[in-house]
Amino acid sequence: MKKRSENAPPKKKMDPSIARLMGLGERSVQKSYYPQLQQKIRELEKSEHRYRLLAENISDIIWLLDADLSILYISPSIERVSGIASQALEGRSFLTLLEPGDARRFDREVSAFGGHTLEMELKQRNADESFTWIEVRVSVLSGDQGRQLLGISRDITERKQAEADREAMQLQLLQAQKMESIGTLAGGIAHDFNNLLTVINGYADLVLKKTDADDPLFRKISAISSAGRRAGELTRQLLAFSRKQIYSPSTLRIPGVIRDMERMLRRLIGEDILVDTRIDTEISPISADQTQVEQIFTNLVINARDALDGIRQPGFKKRITIEAGQTRIDSQTAAKLRIPKAGDYVFFSVSDNGRGMDRETRKRIFEPFFTTKTKYKGTGLGLAMVYGIVKQNRGSIRVYSEPGHGALFKIYWPAAKIAGERPARKTAAEVRQLAGDELILLVEDDVDVLDFAANALKSLGYETQTSENGSQALEWMISRKSAGQPLPDLVVTDLIMPELGGKDFVKQASALVPALKAIYVSGHTDNHIVHNGMLDPGVNFLQKPYSQQQLALKIRSVLAG
Repeated sequence: MKKRSENAPPKKKMDPSIARLMGLGERSVQKSYYPQLQQKIRELEKSEHRYRLLAENISDIIWLLDADLSILYISPSIERVSGIASQALEGRSFLTLLEPGDARRFDREVSAFGGHTLEMELKQRNADESFTWIEVRVSVLSGDQGRQLLGISRDITERKQAEADREAMQLQLLQAQKMESIGTLAGGIAHDFNNLLTVINGYADLVLKKTDADDPLFRKISAISSAGRRAGELTRQLLAFSRKQIYSPSTLRIPGVIRDMERMLRRLIGEDILVDTRIDTEISPISADQTQVEQIFTNLVINARDALDGIRQPGFKKRITIEAGQTRIDSQTAAKLRIPKAGDYVFFSVSDNGRGMDRETRKRIFEPFFTTKTKYKGTGLGLAMVYGIVKQNRGSIRVYSEPGHGALFKIYWPAAKIAGERPARKTAAEVRQLAGDELILLVEDDVDVLDFAANALKSLGYETQTSENGSQALEWMISRKSAGQPLPDLVVTDLIMPELGGKDFVKQASALVPALKAIYVSGHTDNHIVHNGMLDPGVNFLQKPYSQQQLALKIRSVLAG
């Protein structure tokens, strides 16, 4: 028995009446407070149920992390997005759900974060090891359980894809505008050079005809003439790129074109390269100029051959593949390929297993004079010409390449709806006579070209009259008619001149001479007599630079017609 302290005051008994009052008070408190407490608990349970329903059925992903970024809770919608069940993720590090680079960035940003809300765009790993773009909003919670992170993730993959598509379209538009500007510049340069080359080549040929083969000057003049012809070929390639090259389309079948070119292409390629052809012989015909299509294949094959040049690897087999087939392109694909409209398209491609190209090279591959070849190994105009021809014919060309994985150039060309050949024009071989005595009116604003043309025709017996613009020529014709003098049998006129252009001059001159015969000449054509690359019906055209023989053949052909 415990002994009571001598200093402790004696314990008093509670008054029975007070004890009764206290018991009544406790029972009264229980009766009034417990029902309220139970009501609060029920309300909290309802509230928790509502929030759980919301968290488990909302499309966004809700998650709660501890200070170590371990997942305390993640809503079931994670399975819809990633294919991973929410129960399998609880207790795992949130970082394992992210692409490695984004995981490091998230860890770094969250560790330094001390504000209210952090927003980031991340790539989330899926069950199949693919990634989904998500937008996350993170808030910091501080309480009895320490620092926690409450976050919401939203799937933004479609938005990111739309942004990427829009950016790609903008880049394509900028590239198209750039190529259009370069094409305009190239066409202008070709026009000016063609005027110069008409004089250089023309006089070189005239002098050669009057120079003996054993004359020391003969070889030098021949070199001038040869260089002039090569320069003329360069300007023709520039015109092809700028889409100002005149062409004569007919109905062609690509399998037949490839078959006819195969022997020549194999000679170009060489014996150390395998050539694989995969041609669908049942594809539709196309409407195209055969010379242009042959230029496309020739330049693409040469480009593929050069991509394989110099590769020396044991066991490596150089290969060029030529394919052709047909496909139907819908409006959405047509927009991506920058094709004017949906429909049936014939496609043909040339690929190689050579060095390939990086992104910067791919962006510039169709620019004129751009080349990755060593000096003197190429002009940089071959692929530019291919690009221009394809665009002129309302097609599309795509290039696919990566460094070390070769390159594929694929062309889409509208399938022909109506088969039929254009009527053949008279060939040069059918026009045997070059000389003549007719009166030819020459209209040309470039004095040097005008003098050459006059000298070239006079030496063949023609009577010539020269004018430097259409207005001057029209005045001469009016005065001749008033005086009762003979009017010209034929007009040879430049298209683009000050005061009065060639087409308008011929229209007004035809009032003086019904059914006046005319030949238009130009360094390029614009849209004066050409639409979509094709000459207007009944138009006679001679492309600069031209020689004495070409001019005379054209004149005899038109006069005979």
